[in-house]
Amino acid sequence: MVGGQTVTLNITYAAASGSTVPRLVAPAITNGSSRLIMTGTANETVAIERSTNLVNWTAVVTNPIGAGGSVSFSDALSANRPRAFYRAQVVP
Repeated sequence: MVGGQTVTLNITYAAASGSTVPRLVAPAITNGSSRLIMTGTANETVAIERSTNLVNWTAVVTNPIGAGGSVSFSDALSANRPRAFYRAQVVP
């Protein structure tokens, strides 16, 4: 519960052949901003997309997983939406 509101993060994962599926480690909401940390195979690139209805998806960010095997992502725009769904996938 955040500021009297219940917040649910829904994450979908997809991995390329031979990749480790990215794993959500620490979802958090701070001051209305969603923060996600994912682990996976170092140096692979993860694309994160957002949707408010699970039909239409918008690319948010594409980042490489660091040498330590993790990547973090913050979405300040989530504060302006009643709900947001995220999905991550390893991309070539």
